[in-house]
Amino acid sequence: MVKNIGSSDEFKQSVGTAVYSLVAFYAQWNGACKIMAPQLEKLSNTYANSSINFFKVDADELEDIASEAGVQAYPVYYVYSWGRVIDSRTTTSVDSLEALIKKYHNVPLPPKPIDPEREVVYTLDS
Repeated sequence: MVKNIGSSDEFKQSVGTAVYSLVAFYAQWNGACKIMAPQLEKLSNTYANSSINFFKVDADELEDIASEAGVQAYPVYYVYSWGRVIDSRTTTSVDSLEALIKKYHNVPLPPKPIDPEREVVYTLDS
């Protein structure tokens, strides 16, 4: 299931406290986003037992979050770990989106950063 995030506070609480979060930034007017939305929902159900939480953000409604994330095209998918971006992909390909999900769905969980102000970036070999 993909949870819709409706506020900046909800975004910080949801994404900031999760080991892995895939966040889909979308625009309701965008045709590619309309096509990919049901595909993301299917993938979230397929990988429901993974370590990834699935969220979506309407970039027009939450412009501050989209701007902070650097959203420039739709649909774009960001992977966060403990509130920090660790990967992203702009795509209209279901296979490409699934490859991004597979990259994180069963990997060892990174430790929660001790100092939340310290920049911590986790990377995985492709």
